[in-house]
Amino acid sequence: MARAHPGVEVELKPSAAVLHTRNARGRGSHNATESALEYAVTLPEVTVTPGKEVVEFSVVHTSKGAAIETLARASAADAWLYLGDDVTDETVFGRLEQADMGIKVGDGDTAASHRVAGTDEVVAVLARLAELRRES
Repeated sequence: MARAHPGVEVELKPSAAVLHTRNARGRGSHNATESALEYAVTLPEVTVTPGKEVVEFSVVHTSKGAAIETLARASAADAWLYLGDDVTDETVFGRLEQADMGIKVGDGDTAASHRVAGTDEVVAVLARLAELRRES
């Protein structure tokens, strides 16, 4: 698929392959995504997760939400902050508990309790958080 659509790349991970379409030219992003999703139905043992200009093919059934919960338990965190801009980040936002904070970056439906417009606002949020930590 990547060879058929200039600018499309494949990222290999230990248990997954991710088709990145962000740099495709013209309708290449849309066409590569459609091809990937059509191909996905032929892979019953693979978890396919479409995201923002990506399609992930994984042989391990997991999510960002499950990963964050595992990290939180392993670190004994009593709360966590998560910022995300992709539809795949919704698996995290959907697992937020009362002490946690999720911030959606950009437009789109979300389960996050807060939203910022873009990366400039992310920088401001993190700077303010660092300031509050220094003060406490």
